[in-house]
Amino acid sequence: YGKRWLMWKPTLHCQFPDEFKQVVITMMMASRRRESPVYLLQDEVVLFVLNKCMWYDFGTKSIDDKRQGIMLGGVREAGRAM
Repeated sequence: YGKRWLMWKPTLHCQFPDEFKQVVITMMMASRRRESPVYLLQDEVVLFVLNKCMWYDFGTKSIDDKRQGIMLGGVREAGRAM
């Protein structure tokens, strides 16, 4: 299954992309602010929600996707030069 299916939990936080880490930090901060709807959730619920989030849906791409984009970008640029 590889890293794509890795589910978030506090002990694995450092293994996730920066974009998703920022989501986690934002949710944790929101859970401490009284004016936030997330404040109404128990800590365990917030952690559960983060665990079920598909981290790659937050603007992150796998290394293979990034390589593919670089390759396609190079092909497009070469085609324009002709």
